[in-house]
Amino acid sequence: MLRRIEQELAKVFRGDPWGIRQAGPLKPSWRAIVVLGMLSWTLGCTASIVPGRSLGSGARSLVEEAPDVYAPEAALMQAFAPGDDLRRTLLDALPKATRALAKGDPALDCVASVIAENYPEDETAPSKLLQQWIAWRCGAMSPDFHFNIRPCIGRCTSVLLDSLLRRLAGPLTHYDRRFSYGLSRRRRGQWHVQVVVSDERLVESQARVRRSYAPGDTLSLKLRLNERLRSPIAYIQADGDRTIKRELSENPDGGWELAHRLPSTYGTYFVELVADVEHGSEREGMHWQQGILMFPTHVGSAKAPEPDVFMPKESERVPDGAPRIEQLLERYNAQRRLLGRPVITWDAEIATLAATRAELDANAVQLIPPDAALDLKLDKMGISLGQFWQTQARFEVLHDYVRTQLLRPSVRAEQIDTGAVRVGIGIAPRPVEEGRPRSYSIVEYWVFPRDGASSAPERESVDASRRPIGGGSRDDAVQLRAAAPADDATTRNR
Repeated sequence: MLRRIEQELAKVFRGDPWGIRQAGPLKPSWRAIVVLGMLSWTLGCTASIVPGRSLGSGARSLVEEAPDVYAPEAALMQAFAPGDDLRRTLLDALPKATRALAKGDPALDCVASVIAENYPEDETAPSKLLQQWIAWRCGAMSPDFHFNIRPCIGRCTSVLLDSLLRRLAGPLTHYDRRFSYGLSRRRRGQWHVQVVVSDERLVESQARVRRSYAPGDTLSLKLRLNERLRSPIAYIQADGDRTIKRELSENPDGGWELAHRLPSTYGTYFVELVADVEHGSEREGMHWQQGILMFPTHVGSAKAPEPDVFMPKESERVPDGAPRIEQLLERYNAQRRLLGRPVITWDAEIATLAATRAELDANAVQLIPPDAALDLKLDKMGISLGQFWQTQARFEVLHDYVRTQLLRPSVRAEQIDTGAVRVGIGIAPRPVEEGRPRSYSIVEYWVFPRDGASSAPERESVDASRRPIGGGSRDDAVQLRAAAPADDATTRNR
């Protein structure tokens, strides 16, 4: 982005451009003038540019330094650790109350470093799928995190860079609960790029989790959940198209454990954890669930696959005009046919509800909470409910959104690999932000009639003496929403 602006400005200047760059200290370079004129932007990519979808050689080399574990200890991540002065500059820019909620995360330092290293390649932020791949390679297991970038090119003094970094602290003030963060300042030639990554601290791992396993090895999880979460459930890919649903066991100290034998067949298998979340307007019989972890395990391979494994095909990489709901339905139905399930029944009335909700979110700054009264609205429409799921999210490229949905074991188990279902989907364009691509709000309502045949995911038995007994304290004021300005987040209820 900056390079293109510089090319235009270069037409205005006369004389040797190198002489301009080497101007005295009281005469800032024209590159610095460009940067100072863009300080109000949180830079990503322009509306005409597709978000970045590949890593340059520098970023690839950097990500190879990450250890083969999730939730890595700081001692394993020294190559990505920001200096104490840099961390202090960021934290000092936060209000005292926000600073008390913040905790540095070595995995997110790695994510910030890789994004910063890769930015000068094409001057765009990475696409959602590439962001998630980078997070997995760095050892982050969260399904949703947020980042902001501040690039500077040319004569970027330490005073200017510190000023840009303090601006990156602004979005962190939206957190009102404990959160993790990572940051990086990297230089490549004329470029200085700073990135801050953040994520609400929903789960803390209490034991090392490997990324790669031998066939038939056991995946072990020991976790502590945020106080507003309870009754975690794991959805784990198995051989073929099966999904196994497992409850976690609660320990006397309030932690949760899972031991699961992985397949004996080589491949990549995704693990996703969801949990019931306290909601201020929940009613008896209404369970609100939120995705809290998602990560791939690699059986029989020493390294994770390249990012192209998770990216759409070349022909799908560039958005073709406004996203069409028919494209989404085609992808969902293609997967249902492979599993021998009936195609989705489109319901115009349900779609009207979804479209109204999508428009509400499109005009909101932060992702709005799910509709707590959806079941009542469906009941008034005469729909006899067995269960229902609602998903609200934001995306820039529809193919990326549906690819992410189909990677999620819970979606495949509870929505794709099921019997008869009636669906209504709404998509609404969000206002265009200067310097960013067009984004959209999407709302999906999946309704399973009470008399409809359903195929439940395979459930492994759990020793009754180790079944979950609840957990977490009740917070009547909780509202389901993104803690920081979110581009993509998903919440479902049933």
